[in-house]
Amino acid sequence: MKIMALGDSITAGYHTGKGGYRNYLRDILIKDGRQVDFVGRSTDKSDGIPDPEHEGYSGATIEQIAEKADGALQTFDPDVILLFAGSNDIRVNGDNDNPKNPIYFGTASERMESLLATIWKRRPKAVVIVGTLMPFEQNWAVRENAAKEFNAKLVKLVDKYHAKGKSIALVDFRKTITGEDLSDGLHPNAAGYEKMAAAWAKTMRVAIPPVSRQPYPLASVGAGPAPKSVLESTPVNQPLQVIVIAGQSNAQGWMGDGTQYSKDSADEKIPFRWMIPGSNSFFRGASQYGNGWESLGPQNGFCGHGNPALHFGLEVAMARTLAKAGNNLAVIKVTVGGTSLYGDWRQPGDKGITDQMLEEVKKAMADIQKAGRKAKISGFVWIQDESDADTDQHAANYKDLLTKLISGLRKEWKEPELPVVVGMDEQHPGPAARPQVVEAQKAIAKADPNVEWTSMAGLQKADISHLNNDGLLKHGERIAEAMSRFWKKHNMRPGL
Repeated sequence: MKIMALGDSITAGYHTGKGGYRNYLRDILIKDGRQVDFVGRSTDKSDGIPDPEHEGYSGATIEQIAEKADGALQTFDPDVILLFAGSNDIRVNGDNDNPKNPIYFGTASERMESLLATIWKRRPKAVVIVGTLMPFEQNWAVRENAAKEFNAKLVKLVDKYHAKGKSIALVDFRKTITGEDLSDGLHPNAAGYEKMAAAWAKTMRVAIPPVSRQPYPLASVGAGPAPKSVLESTPVNQPLQVIVIAGQSNAQGWMGDGTQYSKDSADEKIPFRWMIPGSNSFFRGASQYGNGWESLGPQNGFCGHGNPALHFGLEVAMARTLAKAGNNLAVIKVTVGGTSLYGDWRQPGDKGITDQMLEEVKKAMADIQKAGRKAKISGFVWIQDESDADTDQHAANYKDLLTKLISGLRKEWKEPELPVVVGMDEQHPGPAARPQVVEAQKAIAKADPNVEWTSMAGLQKADISHLNNDGLLKHGERIAEAMSRFWKKHNMRPGL
């Protein structure tokens, strides 16, 4: 995978001389199992690093970067462009405030759009990942409002081209970089560059298809259309036991191949509802939904096979196992890859994905009621933590945030003893480097009798981060076993 780091002095690595974020990022990607080659004509600020090439030019404005990029793109044919530009269109006092000046800050987003056009003209299939400007501090604080204005326009620009089908994603560096991470109020220090690398890598894991996948050879039989009366296909005299599944890519089934989904006789009698929330770090399109309550089957949405593409996750084996044990089951799935608890999901009432989930669950329960059925939220499955292992501070905060989330959901759903099954891929590079997140989930499960931790160890993978079909099915069985133990404990059997 050829990567072109394109931009200004921050791309070059100003103030470190050791490649800035690039060498940190290279190490992360190699640990992820990627074969990477940074390309470009410059080796400035790259002393002693193994892959020094880049296209970062100190003091360059967006327009100047576009001029440099035109030739470089033709020469190197990069697969991925990491674009960080705009600081020099914002930072200079005086000239930038004159609407007649070519570097007027108010039109910087228009110049960025022109730069994107140049990139796609030369490399129409390249993945472009764009970074927002970081905080402007110290001597540059006077330009902070201009930087915020530019970032707001940049978000809309990325959304615009994502909606048009372009391979583009956004990294919001203001979620991870603070004034303490800047050496002079504008350029990152070593810690800041390391955080930049983690943020780039986090987005790349989702925006760029994995290097390989090993689909489990299930029979190629589609689930077929769901019966319109799926809420009436289960015993109407028994309340539905609703399980809510939430989390990031392995909760979703990022690499579950829906074209190899094998229909089971139990599927038609399991009400299922899914949603992929939009407006987060990676999936910046509109939220995607199924057809309300339908029978259990693959989903056609944003995943590792495309956008949209058929995929499935742990819900399949979990639901089948519980239903065949005599439980009157319904499943609501709200998942999206690459999302953190601290920045994307957040707590109830904090306007994050959690609030989108709560709204979807509210609608789902109302539809059950309209169908003349009774239902009870009987379990919550949370498969997430990898994205909270991006920094030491976020990993340290994870236990407190997850504890609050569980408490908040129990309060929202009026189920103070709601069974909760948590888990993650503890062998993922993030948790492996910062095992505090793994220990946080284990500690919560040990302290709360209604929380159980589950492991993904030993499950088959399609790549360094994601389970393949076989792994997803076996993961679902593990979740079902944990939920069954809770339901026996609470005497939550069919009809009760």
